[in-house]
Amino acid sequence: MVLWAFLLIIPVLPVRFRLGLSNSSRFCLKIHASYAWGMVCYNYDREIENSCTTARFFGARVYNRVRGTADRGKKEKERAGREKSPFRSKQYVRFMLRVGKGVYGTAVAKSYQAKLRVGFEDPAYTGMLCGMVYCIPAFLNGNVEFQPDFSGETLEVDLHFEGILIPAAVIMVILKVLAVFTKERLLSKLYWGHSLS
Repeated sequence: MVLWAFLLIIPVLPVRFRLGLSNSSRFCLKIHASYAWGMVCYNYDREIENSCTTARFFGARVYNRVRGTADRGKKEKERAGREKSPFRSKQYVRFMLRVGKGVYGTAVAKSYQAKLRVGFEDPAYTGMLCGMVYCIPAFLNGNVEFQPDFSGETLEVDLHFEGILIPAAVIMVILKVLAVFTKERLLSKLYWGHSLS
């Protein structure tokens, strides 16, 4: 009985996550996720070509991997020698986009802060973009800060996002999207098979 209760509790324990992305001075990506109020923690830090991945269970480090430029070069060579993966198809990308949209919708206590610095080679286009941006309400409530750059072509992003996910809700979203995706694939095959016959 206790085991069943424990198994039922696992999917509803919260996952708190934080995401940081910046390319203002150099590319940086930071991901932190903790499950069940810190019982399991995951950290990923990447700066330019160097990355560090760490996982902890009850505070004890159970996984740690550091990669540098040389390791990444070997991985790129291995990828080049392989055949193209079927998971890079348009259908797979569409499936992942649907999952991402659904998972984002299930997140609670969401908060984000973004800073954008954008400029085009032609300052006139930068001015037009600036006028369009300030017509969007999200840019007026402090969540997104937009800075036009009239000196030249520029794209700098500084993004911070955090929220809480419930694993059970994420699983339901994945199953729902998978069911719809499978149904579309079957209908497509039946349609084309019928039209050819």
